Amino acid sequence: MSYVKIINNNTMTLYGVINYITDCNKTNINFIFGLGIDHSCAYDEMMLTKKVYDKTSGRQYKHFILSFDKDIPATYEDLLHISINVANFFSAQFQVLLALHFDKDNIHTHFIINTISPIDGKRLNLSKADGYVFKQYINTILVNNNLNPVELYDWIYTRSNQITFWK
Repeated sequence: MSYVKIINNNTMTLYGVINYITDCNKTNINFIFGLGIDHSCAYDEMMLTKKVYDKTSGRQYKHFILSFDKDIPATYEDLLHISINVANFFSAQFQVLLALHFDKDNIHTHFIINTISPIDGKRLNLSKADGYVFKQYINTILVNNNLNPVELYDWIYTRSNQITFWK
């Protein structure tokens, strides 16, 4: 079953997480994509947005993962297209970098969202209700592509409360 994993309180810097998701041992250049940014200079563009609005402190990014079924009947190109459609949930207001990874048993996409909007300088703020709406949006895309949806109500918290799973 596909699931969405939201990473909270990540200890990586923005630079570090961008390097992680674009690591050539996990993906390749054809499966890295930016919305509202050029994927080849995502860090610089995200930081420029923060500097323009004088918002370089606080949470620098939101990170989530969409993990697909292990035996998914889709090509990497199809999954990239699906991932871009998922990222469109945020891309009208925020810069998004995504990368499809195929280094594990199941293919998954990492999404990094700049927490500061280049449009108006407002900070990204997601509630649990927003997470539910986001999962409904993802499910519409998955079902329209003949893939299994993610579960809407399955919430699991780690003991450290650092990672929230929306399976």
